[in-house]
Amino acid sequence: METKETIIEILEEIRPDVDFENETSLVDGNVLESFDIVSLVSELSDEFDITIRPKDLVPENFNSVDAKLFVFTFSNSFLFSGTSWPTNKHFPLS
Repeated sequence: METKETIIEILEEIRPDVDFENETSLVDGNVLESFDIVSLVSELSDEFDITIRPKDLVPENFNSVDAKLFVFTFSNSFLFSGTSWPTNKHFPLS
């Protein structure tokens, strides 16, 4: 399964009523609430073995599946697949 599909599945588990393929204001439009973001960060961390830093918890990183955080997760999932990296990697988004 592709990384983007995995992220969409995670989002759909959290909020099955949202069209994540087309929504562009998940945070700014109050589609995702604070608990949704906490759940999402936890699921992304578990699924992709990454740590999302508090300073990266800003709306522009979560407004759509094409937002900075998700694009970062896609690229790092492909970049680091099949390599041996320590658990809970920290990656800067900026």
